[in-house]
Amino acid sequence: MAKKAKSGSKSSASPVETLKGKGQALVKDINTKLKGTRKELQGQVNDLNKQIKTLQKDLNKSVEKDIKKPTMKLIDKLEKNYQDQMKKMQKEFDERVESLSALQDRLISHLPQEVIDKLHLKEAPKKTPARKPAAKKAPVAARKTAAPKPNKPKTRAPKISDIKGIGPVLQKKLAEAGIKEVSDIASPSAANQKALEEFKQTRGYETWQSQARELLGK
Repeated sequence: MAKKAKSGSKSSASPVETLKGKGQALVKDINTKLKGTRKELQGQVNDLNKQIKTLQKDLNKSVEKDIKKPTMKLIDKLEKNYQDQMKKMQKEFDERVESLSALQDRLISHLPQEVIDKLHLKEAPKKTPARKPAAKKAPVAARKTAAPKPNKPKTRAPKISDIKGIGPVLQKKLAEAGIKEVSDIASPSAANQKALEEFKQTRGYETWQSQARELLGK
């Protein structure tokens, strides 16, 4: 009877051990599958990250292209408007300077000649004054046989300001460009001719050379 009981207790413990062994094997199998699943998931996550980065680059390029084109058009339009305004302002400025120069010439023409010479302004047209009768000279002493030579009137060299249309403002600009003498306009050198081309748009420019040659008697 004792032997049977002993054998019975041995057989009752066997299923637990069997179940435990099966449980451990199952846990091991699950862990193995989880490891494989994690690896696969990590690979999928990495692929998704790559795709997201590629999409982000493509999106940035597309947005940059869509924004850059209209932006450049707007910048070109603003630049053109700026240049047009600058040309318009420059034209108005030149017209006002020319108008002021003409007004200054008219004012100078009414000033006394002494003031014009003192201030080195453009000379006003001179009126030939009536000559006063020469005063009688005292009799020359007997020892002086030769009569004194009359003083010859000094002829004034023509100036650029004598050319009609060239006032003090233009005269200063011409001097800065190297045009200082009437001969520089009458018979300009290659350098002077190039400098004079900057004044082609000035009113009366086409008559400067002919006036200069007349002043020099050419």
